Amino acid sequence: MGFLLLLLVQLPGRSTGQLIQFPASPASVESVCTGVNAGIFPHPDPTLCHVYVSCTFEQPIVYQCAAGLVFDPSSLRCVPGDREQCAERNDPNWYEQCAAYSYAFFADPNVCWEFVFCSLGTVNRYTCPAGEIWSQEDGACLPGDRDTCEVYDIGNVCQGRPDGLVPHPTDCTRYLLCAGGVTTMLECLRGEVFDQTVGRCIVGNTETCESRGDMCRGVANDLQPHPNECHLFVFCSLGEASVLICPPNEIFRPDIRFCVPGNRDTCEFSPVETACVGRPPGVVPHPTSCELFLSCLNGVSTVMSCPAGTIFNPQTGVCSIGDRETCLVTEGLCEMQPDGTILEHPLRCGMFIICRGGNAEVNPCPPGEILRVDAQFCVPGNPNTCERFPIETMCEGRDGGLFLPHPTDCARFIWCQAGVANDYECDPGNIFSAPAQSCIPGNANTCTPLTGVCVNQPDGQVLPHPDRCDFFIWCTEGRPSVNPCPAGEILRPDVQFCVPGSAETCEFVPIDLMCIGQGDSTRFPHPTECALFIACQGQNAVVNTCPAGTIYNAPSRSCVPGNQDTCERFNDICVGRPDGTYSHPTICTAYINCVGGQPTFEQCGPGTIFIEQLGGCVIGNTQTCTRVDGLCVGQPDGAILAHPNECDLYIFCMSQQAAPLRCPPGEILNVQAQFCAPGNANTCQFDPVETMCQNMADGAIYPHPSECSRFVVCNGGQATVADCPAGQILHAPTQSCRPGNTATCEFLDGVCSNRPDGWVIEHPNLCGHFIICQGGSVSVNPCPPGEILRPDAQFCVPGDPSTCGFEPVERMCLGRPDGIIYPHPTNCQLYINCQNSQAIVTSCRPGTIFRATTQSCVAGNGDTCTFLDGTCVGRPDGVIPHPEGCALFLLCTSGTTAAFRCPEGEILHPEFLVCAAGNADDCSLAPVTTEPPIISCAEGFVFDRAMLRCIPGDRDQCPERTEPDWDQFCSGVSYAFYAHPAVCWEFVFCSLGSANRYSCPMGRPDGVIPHPEGCALFLLCTSGFTAAFRCPEGEILHPEFLVCAAGNADDCSLATVTTEPPIISVCEGRPDGNYTHPLLCYLFIHCTNGATEIRSCPKDQIFVGAIRDCAPGNQESCIPL
Repeated sequence: MGFLLLLLVQLPGRSTGQLIQFPASPASVESVCTGVNAGIFPHPDPTLCHVYVSCTFEQPIVYQCAAGLVFDPSSLRCVPGDREQCAERNDPNWYEQCAAYSYAFFADPNVCWEFVFCSLGTVNRYTCPAGEIWSQEDGACLPGDRDTCEVYDIGNVCQGRPDGLVPHPTDCTRYLLCAGGVTTMLECLRGEVFDQTVGRCIVGNTETCESRGDMCRGVANDLQPHPNECHLFVFCSLGEASVLICPPNEIFRPDIRFCVPGNRDTCEFSPVETACVGRPPGVVPHPTSCELFLSCLNGVSTVMSCPAGTIFNPQTGVCSIGDRETCLVTEGLCEMQPDGTILEHPLRCGMFIICRGGNAEVNPCPPGEILRVDAQFCVPGNPNTCERFPIETMCEGRDGGLFLPHPTDCARFIWCQAGVANDYECDPGNIFSAPAQSCIPGNANTCTPLTGVCVNQPDGQVLPHPDRCDFFIWCTEGRPSVNPCPAGEILRPDVQFCVPGSAETCEFVPIDLMCIGQGDSTRFPHPTECALFIACQGQNAVVNTCPAGTIYNAPSRSCVPGNQDTCERFNDICVGRPDGTYSHPTICTAYINCVGGQPTFEQCGPGTIFIEQLGGCVIGNTQTCTRVDGLCVGQPDGAILAHPNECDLYIFCMSQQAAPLRCPPGEILNVQAQFCAPGNANTCQFDPVETMCQNMADGAIYPHPSECSRFVVCNGGQATVADCPAGQILHAPTQSCRPGNTATCEFLDGVCSNRPDGWVIEHPNLCGHFIICQGGSVSVNPCPPGEILRPDAQFCVPGDPSTCGFEPVERMCLGRPDGIIYPHPTNCQLYINCQNSQAIVTSCRPGTIFRATTQSCVAGNGDTCTFLDGTCVGRPDGVIPHPEGCALFLLCTSGTTAAFRCPEGEILHPEFLVCAAGNADDCSLAPVTTEPPIISCAEGFVFDRAMLRCIPGDRDQCPERTEPDWDQFCSGVSYAFYAHPAVCWEFVFCSLGSANRYSCPMGRPDGVIPHPEGCALFLLCTSGFTAAFRCPEGEILHPEFLVCAAGNADDCSLATVTTEPPIISVCEGRPDGNYTHPLLCYLFIHCTNGATEIRSCPKDQIFVGAIRDCAPGNQESCIPL
């Protein structure tokens, strides 16, 4: 397919001479139009520079310019020139040159903004856009100088320039962005040019580059034609211009403000015959008439006519009321407009629109006059330029007695007398009304009449004049009149009163000068605050304040109910309301009492706000008007609390009811001390100590403003700072010092509640002191000099009270008398014995720790430093595991606890609670066999099943053997149980060589008993009923505790346990649930998501592993009930 070149067909020489058809040269000319549907080209023969070729669908027509003209390829038109010099162009024979190329570009040797494109031997000539020349090196049109044919180096334009926008050197529709020395070329929107003065693209003529940024100035809403492109138009909105484009094949018609069919190249409207070609069915404006329109159907145009008095409205596509002469749609223009209103004609300044009965009529101004909109009157002017005539020529040819608006000042007017213009001025505050032929109240700056400002205003209403602060408007029967303030005064509008001020600057006179020259009875409203007023006394200004909720009323010279923020009066607030109390409109600390339609303003008590639903005042935040309830709930009688926002008030609690009270004058509440102290109620800052006692009574005591362990005593107006004893803070209400935290200022009164006498507690912030409890009371005592409290030992030891660090062991006894014993600073199993100022470290016996208060070692856990000497209280005599290790055990005897260690190589058996061979490191018992070897008794002995040993006997009389001598049998046994050989419900307990016989109770109590079928099963007895259960997987019934524990169901061996298991990690990997505590039957382990929690059963219950829950049982014997 051949290369298609689409160009605007423009007849050359349209305005430069006659076009003469030139005989074609078939061989050379026909190839010019090959592949070209439309275009105009120079003749291929360079000597025929006055001849050009017009191509239409590949058919050439050769034309020649008129005499004296030559064809200009750049502008595609005939221009003045000497055709005799055509041969000097020396154009190459492009047809011969292109014959050898299938694809190539060549620069024109004579015109640097033209180039030739060879395509498959075909010659195609092109012209670069305006402001550009052809660059053979770059193979493109680039910005350049057509006079010098030099390409602009756009890339270097921004070097050395500051960041910002700069104009393009040749094309006003483009601009350059400089950023960090780098140049970026950008294009304006269609129809815009870059204006260097404003630094941006604005509406302008894209051919002449003239900017038209002012074309929408003062225009609120209108469509205007583009300066040079007829298919564009400008939308004016609030003075801003935006370029819009007509639909394809349409151009803008200015008189109807609408796009119509037309040729964008010639800017001619389409003839009626072709206006509908290619259009969908519908209606379009007529190209020349506004009372006609075209109906399009299948591309055929039908001319339609609007009814009389109407024109075609292109916005709605229907006929509307309008003016056929100016094509202005007037329908709806006068809606809501009063009769006689003059409106500006949007197209012609020599015409105007007048509203009558809601209808708009278009009328012409008298000849030689144009409408002046602000005056709503026609004045002498040029209808073509819309410029008003100067005053000197305004009255030429006019009869006397006519008043005309001043051309520039609406507060002045021109009186024409015998053709001479006489300039007059209206009274101050008035403007000239041309229709009324008189001066009326108005704004001289905006030329706005003030005739309607007093409509619906009461008589005597004072309104500010819009441009004269020394004048005011007085309303009478709905009509305004302009009146001056007294000399030297200006109006204060919010109070409707004149006050001293400058008429030139409209600034009020300073307060201190307001009463100069005024009598003593004179009152003025405050210049800026309506809740204040000025009373003149001896020519001095005294500022007075109206009560809260009221404002100063200047006409009545008194304070009246009103809004102190907006200065609005509340005259009618009770009108139509029943008698009662109502919220104040602006403040919550006051309320309105309406009686018979008349308001009475009442003030709430200090620190309270009015709640209309309650019909009264309650405690609340007087700034945010937020109600605060329940302040004293749970507070003891006499408690003092801070008020929500007023620091010179406090809340006093009695019977859980709150009462707001005010501190003495000049004082604010010290919340920590619960006491009022000298301070500023506005800033809530306490007075400095130096001035606290000024004007205060001798002996007055106040809390220190920043340290609760100090207080201020007043004497002779002087402040003396005193300190509470160490570890105590001031209790201001009782004027005394009490134990307290000197850092947080919290009292320590309750720390000894439920504590035994003599109990020692660490002081919260003084390690060199301690608290001792006596009868529930707290007293602070110092440690001996150079000592600090060791809380876990409840004992003072050598240390530094300033750093709270303990002395190292080697220095503990320096300077100490012999025989003093201290607990070791870090190890509770050791203690320090001072001898000759030397520290002798002594160790407690295994299973015990040092108790400093008794100066002795007692049963305890050396790992946790927990005392165990009370473990056996209330327990039966016997052995229990020691929590510190399996090689230790506790022996309970008559409630007394003693700690012991098993012999070397033995540990406490967790089931039988006797020392047995085992490893103390991992608490594993020595292995035992489940199938012991069968051993025969010696001659003359038999095996006793009850005593599990060989005893003297006759083998022939085995079934008739007699009961053994239990005293003799138990003489060598310290702790064991044995079954009776003949009576199965009896057993013998050997304890330290003594024999004790017991009988089992009748029947079975509720509880767990082993199942005969296997150790993974058990029976649960409940009120004589038996139920069978299985232990969880991996557990068997513990034969002693009768609970499920980890073990092997095949050989019934329990898993190795320690007497001090790592309980903290017992839940790792276990499912959620309850598990048996390894030591104490009234405790159990609760697992949740791998976390371990030790819980306790209720009183008189123990944990039963078989049911994973607590059940009735004896917490001392661990026997279920």
